[in-house]
Amino acid sequence: MKRAALLFFIACSSGPPPDGPTLVTTDHGPVQGAIVYATPTPFNQFDETQSNSGSDGWATLTFSRQANFPVNGKQQILAMFVRASKPGESTLAGITGFRLVNVPVNLHG
Repeated sequence: MKRAALLFFIACSSGPPPDGPTLVTTDHGPVQGAIVYATPTPFNQFDETQSNSGSDGWATLTFSRQANFPVNGKQQILAMFVRASKPGESTLAGITGFRLVNVPVNLHG
């Protein structure tokens, strides 16, 4: 059985919280029903969240700010671990894809 790699792209709003749509796609088109999970790193800046992608391959992720954001007054990015996986399969052994992405942070405007 051939496994499809899940590739995804994240687009976020310009300021906190980093809510935004996530597209899950393969080389054959959008992936419907993928579980999209995201968590900021380091932890305790925003909560982790997950959502399922729709028929168009898009999932919307909404985060809640926590006490440790911003890390300091000069923080310019928020690193986030994002994973898309097939429902019902292991995220370690099943069909899954993941990325570490940087979201720009503007604390002064």
